[in-house]
Amino acid sequence: MKIFIVLLFSFGLSCGQPIFAEPSQKKFMVVQSMHYKGGVDVSEFGVGRNPIIYESSLLPSKSSDQIARGAVFDGLVASLEKGPLPTVIDIERWSIYTENEIERVKNKEKFLEILKRIRAARPEISFGFYGVIPERTYWPLVDKNKLAEKRTWETLNNKALADFAPYVDAIYPSLYTFYEDQAGWRRYAEETLKVARKFGKPVYCYLWPQYHSSNLRLKEKYLPVDYWGMELETCYQYADGIVIWNYEPDVSWDPNALWWQQTLKFLKSHAIKN
Repeated sequence: MKIFIVLLFSFGLSCGQPIFAEPSQKKFMVVQSMHYKGGVDVSEFGVGRNPIIYESSLLPSKSSDQIARGAVFDGLVASLEKGPLPTVIDIERWSIYTENEIERVKNKEKFLEILKRIRAARPEISFGFYGVIPERTYWPLVDKNKLAEKRTWETLNNKALADFAPYVDAIYPSLYTFYEDQAGWRRYAEETLKVARKFGKPVYCYLWPQYHSSNLRLKEKYLPVDYWGMELETCYQYADGIVIWNYEPDVSWDPNALWWQQTLKFLKSHAIKN
């Protein structure tokens, strides 16, 4: 045995390579779709801006699902630019996570019709939908007493895998923060990302450095630095990238904000250069 170890060590030295090679650098993208007064450009740090099409542009009426047509639609698709990641389509009024099969199929066809029309106009651009698959859910993934709800969610994931996932180029799960419970967030994120991986497409997490506006006590508050850092690392472990989103059109960008400084540390620690 001693002779074998010596020979193996000698072989490694003679080849000029370590016996246990370092793992290759993981390909991971960090982009942003933030809105601040005067805009924000952090491309010097390798964080480019990724395009997003909001439903207000595609569905101008709040009371109708009629897709924009004519000059409005043509102008919208003509203005699209390629981003670092597939362009995001954000439509939140429909869901394919319903047990009403007629409604589920109808909503799926609405999504795919929009995608078909945009692709026909701009075939060189790739696309994904914000938060459509897997649909964001929290308590069924965190609370063990909600096993039935989790099973329903998983069943609908399987349907989405078969009849929706093949048509998109990337998966954009929404992992926004609702509560101060870091362990709860991590479990909800891990469960969501494990499912997202099953769709067989690149997975890019949507993160928001503030608490979600649905939490009236915490809305507009930025996450503690350690909380934000944990979210970044969790996404690095399970996904292919992150889209940082925030909307503060009346506030100027602060490059010294603690959450952003933590982001820069994260980028440096993993040598992320998009």
